[in-house]
Amino acid sequence: KVWWKCKSNSNHYWESTVNSRTNPTNLTGCPFCANKTPPR
Repeated sequence: KVWWKCKSNSNHYWESTVNSRTNPTNLTGCPFCANKTPPR
């Protein structure tokens, strides 16, 4: 897993696998912006 930084909000960081972020059939974005994870 690696840490990612949101393009829209520099305060949003999350940990995810490279595969889950680059898979064209299941692209994921910032979980904070998607309201899936409460901010830390």
